[in-house]
Amino acid sequence: MDYLTPRLFNPLGIKEIDWELSPQNINTGGFGLRLKTEDMAKFGQLYLQKGNWNGTQLLSQQWIAEATTSKIDPMPIWVAPNTPKDSSDWMQGYGYQFWRCRNNAYRADGLAGQFIIIMPDQDAVLAITAEHYTTQKQLNLVWQYLLPALQKDELPADANSAALLKKKLASLAVPVAAKNAGKADEKMWATRSFEMESN
Repeated sequence: MDYLTPRLFNPLGIKEIDWELSPQNINTGGFGLRLKTEDMAKFGQLYLQKGNWNGTQLLSQQWIAEATTSKIDPMPIWVAPNTPKDSSDWMQGYGYQFWRCRNNAYRADGLAGQFIIIMPDQDAVLAITAEHYTTQKQLNLVWQYLLPALQKDELPADANSAALLKKKLASLAVPVAAKNAGKADEKMWATRSFEMESN
């Protein structure tokens, strides 16, 4: 955090950061960073722009190219044997913390379906926050539905669809948990005792 805040988070305007700490109060580094979806998209945009943000080169273009090209051809254990390479994003190669994807894209992955997908050919970034363990299915949906919808030219105005989208967005909400949610479980666990081995 001390290193990245002035060099990356502040320039990108990323303020609400939650990063797991070790018992020695040191950021875990390789995992456990939680950002808002918009902030994930900023990180992807930084890579799409080859390290440049608002006219300042935060990362070198050479590093972006090096980190996002394939260094190894993995065969992850979760990919079914005999899967054709062109049907699996997991078999497109791995760089420095970035997976290559089909369609000349690359991505940063987080646990359980958190993706930052950078699509240079389409000049696009897609940030996905989900809790989904069949991640190839998620990626298939991106290529099946979103990729074909990306066009080089500006879409014609569609006031009807814009109004429907505005109405739908206004209706979206995550319900607040009931005030007493979990009280029954609390009582059940309060009457039990657990003994842990020392470690």
